[in-house]
Amino acid sequence: DRAGQAEYIKEISEGFSSKRGVHVWPSKCIIQGQEVPGYFLACAIAGATGGLPSHRGFTRLSIAGVTEIQNSNDLFNKTQLNTIASGGTFIFTQENPDAPIIVRHQLTTDMSAVEFQEYSFVKNFDYVSILSKQALDRYLGEYNITKATFGVLENAMRAVLESLRLYKLPKIGSPVLKYNITNIYQHEANRTRVEMYANVWFPYALNYVGLHLVSQGTTSQLTG
Repeated sequence: DRAGQAEYIKEISEGFSSKRGVHVWPSKCIIQGQEVPGYFLACAIAGATGGLPSHRGFTRLSIAGVTEIQNSNDLFNKTQLNTIASGGTFIFTQENPDAPIIVRHQLTTDMSAVEFQEYSFVKNFDYVSILSKQALDRYLGEYNITKATFGVLENAMRAVLESLRLYKLPKIGSPVLKYNITNIYQHEANRTRVEMYANVWFPYALNYVGLHLVSQGTTSQLTG
């Protein structure tokens, strides 16, 4: 039955359990009039990942090139789709054959924490990590470990994080909200290694709004 199928798909996603593992659903889609496996949708995710800013969320993102999907919300109801998603399944939906195909929720297969399950958070963290590594890599082998070197490394790290903090886009802001370099020192056991710690605040996707409408009128004010 449909509920059992939803549980089965959920269990497949739970089996991966990786913040860098994306399990897409549905199982079939139509591209240029031809039915192809659903994993073609993973290619759309990869393309969007490379083409859009790292901190751009994919929830409700529409994709081009795919004209129709099968075995998504045309087969499962909302409750069953929630079951599928609860395992960490990245679901595409389509309201009708002429409507755009959109992402229901940008989930990875690691549902243990919001920082792991939200795909935009994971890819943004990776992006900032890669840029930081590249900024520090050019000093390896060229410098000796001195107090002056600590300053050079810290300044290089600050330059990267500050540029990311100032890179603000409409609706999504910047990849880094704020940062603080807390410590830098020479490793005790490996004297050729420097340890640096930086606290970085990353943006979160807006998934919910709790709206509370409170009437301030009294009975006497409302009569008349």
